[in-house]
Amino acid sequence: MEETSGKEGSREQIIQAAAELFAERGFTAVSMRDLGRAVEMTPASLYYYFPGKDVLYRDVLTTVFAGVGTQISAIAASNASPIEKLETLLAWMGTLFASQTTISNLLRRELLDGDDVRLAFIAKHIFQDMEDDILSFARDARPDLDAGLLATSAVSLVFGYYGISGVRHHLKGTGNRFDDPQIFAKFITNLLLQRPASQKFQGEPHD
Repeated sequence: MEETSGKEGSREQIIQAAAELFAERGFTAVSMRDLGRAVEMTPASLYYYFPGKDVLYRDVLTTVFAGVGTQISAIAASNASPIEKLETLLAWMGTLFASQTTISNLLRRELLDGDDVRLAFIAKHIFQDMEDDILSFARDARPDLDAGLLATSAVSLVFGYYGISGVRHHLKGTGNRFDDPQIFAKFITNLLLQRPASQKFQGEPHD
């Protein structure tokens, strides 16, 4: 039993170190030898746990984004209105991108590298659930709008806004006034659904 626990601990240690290295340098710039130095293991020992860097990377992404689907499902299953669900999901995404720098950096690295296989994996296993639920919320809230374009715009706006936070804080027009994901999510929801400006920071009326 102790031996199994030790193996699991080593595996988790490797994944955590790999996530940080991949986020900092990108997939192609990190070798198994680099990772071995980070966790004080030989490359041969790493291959005992992972048969290759591609497998390790997929496990890193799966681990880093663990719980994403569960959280999204909980939002979708709530009794809130479609607009409230959309706003809650966008706020959750904002919190994720703002607080989990490893996640944000991994995504930015992949977009820069442009490897289609890895991007397809990220799209399928990470973003697809987000898009599916945003599509559903959007169709229910504004069936007259293009739900697909709205879903893509929502993800892009949230990821982009928090992705440039280091620059944004130096801009006079925005600064850090909308750092709160709840406030930003409400603004984006109104923007995407083309609601009147007077409703920008008001809650949705309940029937």
